[in-house]
Amino acid sequence: MAADWEACVGTWLKLLAQSLAQSPETDYRILETDNFLVLTAQRGRYANLLSEFLERALEQIVTTLRGVAVDDGYGKHVVLLFDDQDAYYRYKAYFYPDEGDFILSAGT
Repeated sequence: MAADWEACVGTWLKLLAQSLAQSPETDYRILETDNFLVLTAQRGRYANLLSEFLERALEQIVTTLRGVAVDDGYGKHVVLLFDDQDAYYRYKAYFYPDEGDFILSAGT
């Protein structure tokens, strides 16, 4: 079942990457680690450091919270790392009606 889930997630991330690409400079790609699928426009060292951080953080959480936190599920965890705030809000706008007042997300 995990392989089927990851195939669906992979297709979604590819389509999302295409829709987020506003210019050649913001070419999104999918990084894959043992436990994560990361959509990002980052390259090189930053992308590698991010991947390593995610793996270490997951290991630390599961180890520290043994018996409380588990890493069971349908497949890899998904991380969306938007290139800028505009890309994030373009993505988020899909889930809201065209008109209305909406609060900003925390942490942006």
